[in-house]
Amino acid sequence: MDIKSFNVKDYGAAGNGIAMDTSAIQKTIDACALSGGGAVLFPAGTYLSGTVYLKDNVCLELEPGSVLRGSTDKRDYNTDDFCPQNAFSAAEKASGAHLVVGVEVKNISIRGGGRIDGSGQAFFRVPEGRPDRFEIPGWRPGQMIFLCECENVRIEGVELFNSPYWSCFLYGCENVFVRGLRIWNDPRTINGDGLDVDCCRQVVISDCLIETGDDCITLRGNVKRLKNPGPCEDVAVSNCILKTRANGVRIGVGSGVIRQAAFSNLIIGGNALDGICIQSNYCAPNIKGQEGVEIKDILFENILMTDVISALYVAPGYARGKSISHIYIRGLRARAKKGSLVRGSVSTPLRHAVLSDINISTSGQEEYLLDPGKMDQPLFEWNGCMPAALFMADCEDVEIENSSFDWGDTSGKWLYTLWGKRLSGCRLNGVRLEPPPGSTVPLQMDECDKNCVVHTL
Repeated sequence: MDIKSFNVKDYGAAGNGIAMDTSAIQKTIDACALSGGGAVLFPAGTYLSGTVYLKDNVCLELEPGSVLRGSTDKRDYNTDDFCPQNAFSAAEKASGAHLVVGVEVKNISIRGGGRIDGSGQAFFRVPEGRPDRFEIPGWRPGQMIFLCECENVRIEGVELFNSPYWSCFLYGCENVFVRGLRIWNDPRTINGDGLDVDCCRQVVISDCLIETGDDCITLRGNVKRLKNPGPCEDVAVSNCILKTRANGVRIGVGSGVIRQAAFSNLIIGGNALDGICIQSNYCAPNIKGQEGVEIKDILFENILMTDVISALYVAPGYARGKSISHIYIRGLRARAKKGSLVRGSVSTPLRHAVLSDINISTSGQEEYLLDPGKMDQPLFEWNGCMPAALFMADCEDVEIENSSFDWGDTSGKWLYTLWGKRLSGCRLNGVRLEPPPGSTVPLQMDECDKNCVVHTL
């Protein structure tokens, strides 16, 4: 069956990167939808645009050599209150404006070999004497692509570049396929996320190259603005390369549920702060509506971390975070600079987790160490640094099997390789622990119950 094509140039688009093509692009989308659907075709050229709105059965087809570029003028974008699900972040100096929008529409696609460019650098300033940083002097758009409570979504083959905020935000969507994207944001971009998947169901993400200054892929459970709130569930991510200065994969944010997600065959690097970050509560406990998400049934397998600060950060965040349980990580190889963290809270232990076939080599220097007397302070007060390659605390029924933890070229007063505290029913089976340099004590267990079983090599 032939798909009807609607060329934006036939509806008045100049494609010269100078003339504003918003109206022509929207006319093309409207005509395509009115005819029952088809492809809105962007031939090679640069199409300067403000907000455009997708409609049922419409595919944006960006041919190789085509660029859909975001305007730098606030007047060309939607208002913050254009739909009830939309939001903005005063704390992050991001508006609720978007370049490509789909709200409560079905059967939509963005595909082809072209590029969507958010003109991100135009909204930032480089501080004097600090070429490694961006500042936000005024207004900037929010998420470059915003798809909200949509069904049957496909994003394939396109490049997402220079977003002034998150690159692509999927909020409350169902039946989503994301494949073969290249996402690039200047690493100085503040909050320049790659893919943010929030309260979505049945999502497949594969074969993507993502390089950002903030989180590459995030699963979220922020239900409060949705018309039809539900969990973030049934998400499969595979065969991606992730480079960032923040988190390769982050799971958390909101007050709902994140469950049934599988991640496989990932390469994570770029000096990432955390290769994998699973955190129930990301916000301070005095922020209303952010009591944390329930996280359960999460699988990671075949993960290579080539250049990260910390390999694992699995924790509630603030003490009021909801439960984290049934976490499975197997086949992980990592070179890290600071220790990894696997912990619950005294009131809500982390329950039922298995780490198997893990090898983490730690090589951090003095700046990645912490006074051990601060280990029980709220996590955000010490930023997860610790004098051990792996710190486990407030866990029930957690098993580490057939794994090893060793040391690279390191200095500093590392106390232990693995430090366990307030553990119940936890097991170490076939675990090799190389003592830290200058120490003969690889393992320390404090306040652990008699049901803990340790078989180290």
